[in-house]
Amino acid sequence: MRVVIDTSILCQDYLLQKPHFRVLIDGCLLIPAKIYIPEVVIDELVNRFSEDLYEAQAQLQRATKEIATLTNRPETPGIAVEREVAKYREYIYSKIKGEGIEILPYPDIPHKKIVERDLARRKPFKRNGSGYRDTLIWETVKRLMLWGEHQTIFLTNNSSDFGQGPLADPELQKDIHNVQNLKIYGTLKQFSDQYIMPRLRSLDETKNLLQANKLDGFDLHGWLRSDLLKLLRKDDLESVLAGFPDGAGSAWVREIVEFSEIKVDQVKALENNKNLITASVKFVGSCSISSNWNDYSRYIEVQEFWGKNTEPFDSASVMLDEDISATIDLVIDSESWMVDSAELISIEGQYGEMDFGRW
Repeated sequence: MRVVIDTSILCQDYLLQKPHFRVLIDGCLLIPAKIYIPEVVIDELVNRFSEDLYEAQAQLQRATKEIATLTNRPETPGIAVEREVAKYREYIYSKIKGEGIEILPYPDIPHKKIVERDLARRKPFKRNGSGYRDTLIWETVKRLMLWGEHQTIFLTNNSSDFGQGPLADPELQKDIHNVQNLKIYGTLKQFSDQYIMPRLRSLDETKNLLQANKLDGFDLHGWLRSDLLKLLRKDDLESVLAGFPDGAGSAWVREIVEFSEIKVDQVKALENNKNLITASVKFVGSCSISSNWNDYSRYIEVQEFWGKNTEPFDSASVMLDEDISATIDLVIDSESWMVDSAELISIEGQYGEMDFGRW
């Protein structure tokens, strides 16, 4: 089996350190499967990293300027973005090669062929002419499939261009001979659940000890009390905690008031003395929710949250206790019992749910 990873998957984990990437690396040894990343994907990944870092820098500068104005203190200097991007490029190449992943070079395809595809508006090209890099990625996948009869897995959540899966988009199927030899999965979790998790050894005794919080060396309940809050703050939760659409207002968990349930769903053995723990938790969270008049006037969801208001306001905020459910994955070292990485898999609140495993 050959596994090709698209930019849309990698940019969810820029450092390639989250549990599902660790499971992918270890699990492909069991399948067995070889992992590939097109060079064009790496260039896209570095560019996305740069764009996100510049945006984060801009947000930081706006916030530090406001803090400086309010407190009459000097503004905090930002970071050298270009230097960080250069360091990231070195890091990602080193990380990919260190994990034994093969980098596929840019496809040797005449520009005339690409232009013909563009003018014909054949996928991955769109009617507005965009899709050049996606076309190069698709050509790389096609060329990989020419080598033997191995099954090829393409991990991408770009369903509009490549297909919903498990088969490629019908238009793209015309480019390949055996369409059944190419399968598309939208997330690492979907692929892992299908091909890797059933192959991993279950550690039932460890699971039972964790459930009873009696595992020597690792206090799961203590970790949740100290670190779950940090995990929750890494994602935008406005839709879950307040029902706001993307880009409207702000909603985050300020404090975990109390846990009502902690359930260990499974514990699996990984390579190099690592264990994968999946746990589900229910808790009461003290949530901070805010928005401004612009959000209120634009979005019906924000209006429904605050109620009828005809007088413009600068900002509105409130603190609410909400019942929240979440599922997390942890990778821990079975010798030191240190947490290597943690990942939020799903979260559900009063206003909806988000399943990151379906991205």
